Amino acid sequence: MKQCPKCTAVYLDETLAFCLQDGTPLMDSNPSNSPTEVYTNTKLVTSVRPAQIADPRFMDSQVTRVGSLAGQPFPQPTDTKKSNTALAVGLTAGGMLLLFAIVSIGALLVYMNSGSAASNQPPKNMNGSNSLVTISPTPTSSPTATQTPLTPKPTPTSTPEATPTPPPERASYPATSRLKFARGAYTTSFSGQINPGDSRSLVLACRAGQSLSASITGGGSCISIRGGGSSMRTITGSGDNYISVSNRCSNLVKFSITITVI
Repeated sequence: MKQCPKCTAVYLDETLAFCLQDGTPLMDSNPSNSPTEVYTNTKLVTSVRPAQIADPRFMDSQVTRVGSLAGQPFPQPTDTKKSNTALAVGLTAGGMLLLFAIVSIGALLVYMNSGSAASNQPPKNMNGSNSLVTISPTPTSSPTATQTPLTPKPTPTSTPEATPTPPPERASYPATSRLKFARGAYTTSFSGQINPGDSRSLVLACRAGQSLSASITGGGSCISIRGGGSSMRTITGSGDNYISVSNRCSNLVKFSITITVI
């Protein structure tokens, strides 16, 4: 007895291998008390549990319509065997080709080795004498060592050091210089030097309310009076009056100044 594990149909024909309903492979089954469906070549046999009486409303669910077994198509097996056969044929052909290639390579190697061994054998004595032929090695000349001329190394040349720029010339002078008028004079002059970026002060003793004018000659545009130009005019105060002279250039400058007080 065989049973379909999918639709639970039971077949008495032991030669069947697949379910006639859905093509599922059949399994061996033992009789039990559960409702079973038995298929034969002519009729359908339905059995129910003897201890229970089935409700007529549910009888239709336990009966399967069965047509003529002769008109039902028998499920065809899959093409697994065909694919396995093709795979086996392909593997066999590949193995034979590989074996043929190995045998061919081995025969070629044997042929090459036999040819090289025959060429290395000494020639046979054609006179039939048993005298041994001694092969003397051909003397080889030793290579004469040639002396490679030495390439003179370039003499390193010393890079001349950059000559440092000498510092600008500087003069020594007092920061403040006092000027005096000669007796009865109202004009005085002064000449001197000023270092780069430096200033000098000139001082005069005057009465209050006098007119003081000053002008510079020499030094060009480097020299200025009180930072304003090459000349100035102001009203004096009582006591010392200061005049500042500055050098705006980066070199030592000589100058002359003339001061008039009225």
